Amino acid sequence: MVAECSLKIFYMKSLNFLFSLLVVSFTLNGQIRNYNIEGEITSPEGRRYAYIFIKEIYEDPPRLICKPILNRKFDITGDIDLKGKLMGTALLFLDTVSNLTADSFSSRLKNGYRNYRPIILEDMVVKIGDINNVDLAIIDGGDLSRDWDKLFEATASGKYEEFIMQNPDSPASLYLIRTLYNIDSKTSIPMPLNFLRLFKSLSERIRRSKEGMDLMLEMSSI
Repeated sequence: MVAECSLKIFYMKSLNFLFSLLVVSFTLNGQIRNYNIEGEITSPEGRRYAYIFIKEIYEDPPRLICKPILNRKFDITGDIDLKGKLMGTALLFLDTVSNLTADSFSSRLKNGYRNYRPIILEDMVVKIGDINNVDLAIIDGGDLSRDWDKLFEATASGKYEEFIMQNPDSPASLYLIRTLYNIDSKTSIPMPLNFLRLFKSLSERIRRSKEGMDLMLEMSSI
């Protein structure tokens, strides 16, 4: 039982760590993805700016977008070309200064900074109850955001296969398979999963996406 719990904790931490390093972004059919992130902060004031961090998409450099917090509210609106991938992800965090750079924030992540909320780049409302625990912010968003939150719930309880089988047409399922496959192939702890079977359980739309075909090619080469 102790060993099983330790493995679950390891897998959960690995997923979060890979997320913060990759922060890869995706789009449907190669189109431009628009997003509007409305933020509400209910805790005492103490941060003046809201940021989202988007890491590189292929050759693009990392981007850090900053907006002021006014009357405990902020609004981040934009669009992004995600070049054939399936969904867009970013890290949302708050700060007291407006001059942070993508490089300085990347250094924070490497040094263990965790006071951020992973988000999907789509229309949403983010409710932050504690500025010192932004990772606990509640998100009211679209289907992708709901799938993303369900993914982390499934990861915390070790229900990987159940999540994938219940969400075959979700990009989050492909992300989960890819991340677990990376843990299995690039760490010393094996994952007791049949990755090819899980991949084949995905919808044709997901399997035939650029990301899906890239993962299939990677798994087939081993």
